[in-house]
Amino acid sequence: MWLHAEEGRALSCSSDRQIHRSASVPRRCGVACLLLALLAVTLPGVSSSAVAEDRLRLQGSTTFNSTLLAGHQSRIERRAQLKLDVIANKSIWGLVALIEGRTDAAMISADLEGEVAALAQYGGSEKAKGLRAFEIVRSRVSFAVNPANPVRELTLAAIAGIMRGEIVNWKSLGGLDHPIRLVVVREGGGTLVAVRGKTIGDAPIKAPNLSRLESPRHVVAVVAQEPGAIGVAQLNLVRKAGLPEVETDQPVEQRLSIVTMGDPSPAVRRLIDAARMVAVEHLM
Repeated sequence: MWLHAEEGRALSCSSDRQIHRSASVPRRCGVACLLLALLAVTLPGVSSSAVAEDRLRLQGSTTFNSTLLAGHQSRIERRAQLKLDVIANKSIWGLVALIEGRTDAAMISADLEGEVAALAQYGGSEKAKGLRAFEIVRSRVSFAVNPANPVRELTLAAIAGIMRGEIVNWKSLGGLDHPIRLVVVREGGGTLVAVRGKTIGDAPIKAPNLSRLESPRHVVAVVAQEPGAIGVAQLNLVRKAGLPEVETDQPVEQRLSIVTMGDPSPAVRRLIDAARMVAVEHLM
């Protein structure tokens, strides 16, 4: 297989400090500044490529961003000794940007194999050779319902039945006589990829009352308004909105990973190590 996944947790991150040098030395700095600039040029192990790696582009999963970066980006940057330029859209768009060379690393929130399978519908799976995933942390997917809905427990088989269109009314599940409205993000998001992996696989979603929205935040907003809705979203968003969850007989987890094309650069490796350390300290 040409897809690689590194599952282990890093115990430490590099503490090597990079040395920056200016392109020019202002005259007012005097001899001291000039000596510092010359020292930076002549120090062993310091290169222009190392300096260029001080800033990294990171693009992809909104789940990765909201779970790890939203509250901890500054901690990760300090540990990794770099700055991040983050674009949070979807796992699949992060992979596309990585393949096209528009980002240094991608964020995904499901297994790499599942994400690449989703990438196939955009014609990008053939270009995905060499992608490597480095798991940072796992996050549980939430099945949110409206507060007016009394149902609080479902099996994954029942979730699959809703997705296949076989179960269409809450009365069949011990709830009120009300049609079920399934609310999910559009294809390409890691949350839906993770749920598919535990329920219907690659089969099409045939729920008759289906809403496909742009982001998990929209999913949560619709569930809060619709009595018959059940939404698939990130756990932290559901809890923040104060929505009740439906417990399932088996958890559905998302693997939040950083993906590289080939081996990670030293700077990306520092990012991976730092992200793992912060996740252990603040999310576990």
